[in-house]
Amino acid sequence: MMDDFNGKLAVVTGGASGIGFGMAEAFGAEGARIALLDIEDAALETAVEALRTKGVSATGQRVDVTDRAAMVAAAAAIADAEGPVHILCNNAGVGVADPLQIARAEDWDWVLAVNLNGVVNGLLAFLPGMVAHGEAGHLVNTASVAGLHPMREIGIYNTSKYAVVGMTETLFDDLKGTAIGASALCPGYVNTNINQSRRNRHAAFGASRPPQMSREAMRQIDHALKTRGLAPVDVGRMVVDGIRRNLLYIVTDPAFWTPIRRRFERIAADTAALHGGMPGLE
Repeated sequence: MMDDFNGKLAVVTGGASGIGFGMAEAFGAEGARIALLDIEDAALETAVEALRTKGVSATGQRVDVTDRAAMVAAAAAIADAEGPVHILCNNAGVGVADPLQIARAEDWDWVLAVNLNGVVNGLLAFLPGMVAHGEAGHLVNTASVAGLHPMREIGIYNTSKYAVVGMTETLFDDLKGTAIGASALCPGYVNTNINQSRRNRHAAFGASRPPQMSREAMRQIDHALKTRGLAPVDVGRMVVDGIRRNLLYIVTDPAFWTPIRRRFERIAADTAALHGGMPGLE
């Protein structure tokens, strides 16, 4: 279990803004050194300077998490310059708001390349070294409450985040016996710019288009962000607490437990219906 952050090295993908930068701020406040990876040059420069202004030791590299070779090269450069990595936050993420019946192949490819394969590439690049150095450490994979229960009209995003949750659950067990813990960060509504994530979509994944979700769904999301959206640094502080407690799930909004519970109740009910009841469910 990791308790002391002072002097430890934290790597955060998608770290120049949003939840990634919020985690970097929170780790920095605990005395950690920060290495930010992000695809946006200007935002990266601003983020590193903002951390340094607060007295945090911070560096930044422009890296596309969908580029496995670039991630491996970044890991090697960080190891050479900064030493062992103790915290890895696979946080970079994008979103597409389309009902699945009109979802395009190129949107599937883009979201899964960033949200799922970006996490895979982070693990391949950094995890072997974290295990090998033998010091206490922790992995944080940014999923979503949309990875714990289905949400209408964002099915591609749901799929990517369900996969990240399942991967992290397996990591949590696989890493027992090592000094490395693992958490699935499952944010609810947070004040970030993920709704503008198509700004970073490059040509290999085709042209973006405006969200195709219904006006009512968009209205509900906008309202929730305004009334319930957390500051990213508050999410970062929850992550610090979750790492210290070695929590598998870091859910930022307990109000989402209601729909999460409904999902599990539906699984239980359907299983019981199919088999004429189930022990423990009567």
